[in-house]
Amino acid sequence: MGARINARGGVYGTALQASAAKGHKNIVEFLLQHGAEINAEGGHYGTALQQAAAGGHTDTVEILLQKGAEINAQGERYGTALQAAAAEGHKGGHYGTALQSAAAKGHMDTVKLLLQQGADINAHGLYYGTALQVAANNGHKNIVEFLLQKGAEINTQGGRYGTALQAAADNGHKDIVEFLLQQGAEINAQGRDHGTALQVAVAKGHKDTVQLLLQQGAEINAQGGPYDTALQAAAAEGHKDTVKLLLQEGADINAQGGHYGTALQAAVARGHKDIGAEINVQGGHYGTALQAAADNGYKDIVNLLLQQGTEISTQSGNYGSVPYVAAA
Repeated sequence: MGARINARGGVYGTALQASAAKGHKNIVEFLLQHGAEINAEGGHYGTALQQAAAGGHTDTVEILLQKGAEINAQGERYGTALQAAAAEGHKGGHYGTALQSAAAKGHMDTVKLLLQQGADINAHGLYYGTALQVAANNGHKNIVEFLLQKGAEINTQGGRYGTALQAAADNGHKDIVEFLLQQGAEINAQGRDHGTALQVAVAKGHKDTVQLLLQQGAEINAQGGPYDTALQAAAAEGHKDTVKLLLQEGADINAQGGHYGTALQAAVARGHKDIGAEINVQGGHYGTALQAAADNGYKDIVNLLLQQGTEISTQSGNYGSVPYVAAA
């Protein structure tokens, strides 16, 4: 029976894994009594413990642990049993660590349990960074507060957002942004993909968060990220009200940098013809606003720029003059 009982195949792997996945405690006990390999790996989740954890079958998890299941065994989809459980909203995630998964889902009890069991509060995941960052991004203020109380590093860099402040700004969680600033978050920290918290909030159109960050001292002309400045981010995404706000607060309308060059070129390249600035300023990928409009086929914007007196023969950017851009 020993050889047959551990046969692998299908979604679950072994008979033990299948019964654990469904929470059939009595069958799990029976299979273990008859030689089932408790830490055998296979199937969708990896081990029987991971299967039970993912399903939230606490009594089955307890039996498996009592019988010697390896709690930190690495499995297929989720990693460890704790990670599997958190990802499904039970005691543990596939966000990098079990703690990150629990924080992402807003499971305070799970977060507390994992920390009590020695989870690394500042462990980094590939996509979201730390548990604090993912909680901030998903709007779980109570978990953000708890993690900081327990020693989470507020300004640690990691993941796609960079810091917890940038993660909160990305989804417009103004209350969390405000709380993080009160707790010492660096307002002008540069992130890996998005620049500063101000640039993130601007790009996503979260005007209330933008106003808060400016009130708290965010550098309005700080450079970095995909747009280079907050004003270029607002112009590229067509957030006219935010453009007006930034200009009122002292944003440099002709600042150069990044892929687009200036805010005007960013607006023109994305087809936002009602956002304007110095018409012949050169810089960026396209060279001038007219070249940006021509390259992207915005005939109405080309006509508008010509009506405003733009220089048609200017040589700059990657394409040269407007006739060359049009020919390309």
